[in-house]
Amino acid sequence: SSFIANSAPSAGAVSLSATGSATFTACTFSANSATINTGEATSCARGTFGAGGAICLVLQGPVLLTNCTFVGNTATSGGAVHVHQSCNTTLDATCGTAAIAGPAQLFRENQAIGGGGGALWMY
Repeated sequence: SSFIANSAPSAGAVSLSATGSATFTACTFSANSATINTGEATSCARGTFGAGGAICLVLQGPVLLTNCTFVGNTATSGGAVHVHQSCNTTLDATCGTAAIAGPAQLFRENQAIGGGGGALWMY
């Protein structure tokens, strides 16, 4: 799958919140953007701005990105991917995980403007 030149206030291409699980395989995220915010972006919630140029994840289940390409995505925090843990791992053993795998994984020319994580931001 390819996600190219999409934009939104947060999560330029894909927003996953409270999902059971998700898997992305051999996918391309290119030139996606989340609205640039003057402060740090810490959430993917509706009404927030600037998190995850390509993907914004609020983890409650496992998410796997395998052999995906992220090129030229922009956001305030997490130029390509913004990951936010929605549960306390010390209290909830079923809390979600994010994994990036595969020899063909590529992050290139992604930008976090005003925040952290040009490629990947985890909170």
